[in-house]
This record gives sequence, structure tokens and C-alpha cells, in this order.
Amino acid sequence: MATTSIHDLPEDCLAQVIAFTTPRKACETSIVSTMFRNSTESDLVWDKFLPYDYRDIISKLISPIEFSSKKDLFFKLSTPLLIDGGFSEGVELVMVSWLEIDCEINTRMLSKNTVYGAYLVFKLANRAFGLDFLPLEVSVEVGDYKSAKITYLRGNECKKQEMERDFMQHKIDGSRSSGCEDEECVLHMRDDGWLEVELGEFYCDGKDRAVKMSFKEDKGDHLKGGLLVEGIEIRPKH
Repeated sequence: MATTSIHDLPEDCLAQVIAFTTPRKACETSIVSTMFRNSTESDLVWDKFLPYDYRDIISKLISPIEFSSKKDLFFKLSTPLLIDGGFSEGVELVMVSWLEIDCEINTRMLSKNTVYGAYLVFKLANRAFGLDFLPLEVSVEVGDYKSAKITYLRGNECKKQEMERDFMQHKIDGSRSSGCEDEECVLHMRDDGWLEVELGEFYCDGKDRAVKMSFKEDKGDHLKGGLLVEGIEIRPKH
């Protein structure tokens, strides 16, 4: 009795199957064999991973991009790109006692079957104060899913305040939101000179949903200022 293996399938048929996975899985599959590699390079696969309005996105880019395939286009769109010029001006937190930044987008702007990370992009002015005193709550919410963590906006020069901050932490632990995990998000320096902190990650399954992102500190009443915000960046996680 004759047997049939997956390698007997036409490459376009195999590409159709791979298109129902994720970009990461497609890349992992490419090392299985030459046939799999040829199928995973197909435009049919990567067209499924691109946003439905990617042509409109390309037309609005400040700096045009060149691409040799849909796969090449996917990875170039996965890097930070300015659309419609972005924001010509940033925002500076001068002096407040409570801080809250909220943002919302719709998943129809994103590629389906893809894990995304949301990042607050910012700088700390030389005159920054009060931002490393208490933990800031960061969160991402999509439908019934919610990721909540904490972070501190502290640089190397802020170590001297750590004992005082830890003392205050004990005072507010009882009032922290029950949905906030103890894991601390770490700040990273970007190549463009800005800092970023991950607000959370989420999976885009292709359904039409609202993605809500939040960055706040509303437990204390001390003054804070010197936060320069460029915006919130959303990009695929590889």
C-alpha cells in the first residue's frame, strides 16, 4: 500500500498551511528542509502576516522603503517607522502629584497571529524629580486579557534614594492594585537616544478588539516632573 508524506504536497499547498501559523513559526519551519524553506519564503505566506492595509501604510511613510518580497516587507515594517511624520512635538511633564498616560488603538491596524509589545518612549530631563520615588504601574489590556507590572523611572544617579523609596514601598503595598504583578519592567536605552519601557505584550488573533495601554502612578501625593514623552510604540516581538 502506497504511503504519502508531507513532502509529497505541492509547495503552494504547504505554504497555505504555514500561513495559518505565525511569523516566528514560519521562520522556524524553514530549517526543516529545502521544500519547507521554499514554501516559507512564498509571498502567499507573508501576505497573510501583513496588515490588511499595508499598502496604505507604505504610502504614508515619511521615508519610502524598498523590498524584494512580502517577507522582506514584513520585517522592514516591523522596525520603527514614521507614518504621517509622527508627532512633531513631544510632551513634558512639568509638575504634578498624580501621573497617568492612557492610549488605545484597534487591532485591525495590526498583523494577525502576531505577538506585539507596547513601549513607552521617553527621556528624563536633567531637572527630573520625584519619578523614582514610587513604582509606576504599566499595563496592556485586550478583551478579557490584561498584563500588569511595575517599573521605576530611575537612572544610575538615583541610587541614593533607593532606601527612602523602599520605605515608602512598604506603606503603599496594601493599596496597590490587585491586578499588578511584582515583576519589575526594566528601562532600555534605544539607538536613537531615547529610553523605553515595555508596558506589556499581547497577541493579535485577527479579531476586531481595542488595545488599551496605561502608564500611571496615582498612589502617592508627592510632586514629580521632568518626564519627556515621545509616545507609545507598538511593534512585533520576535
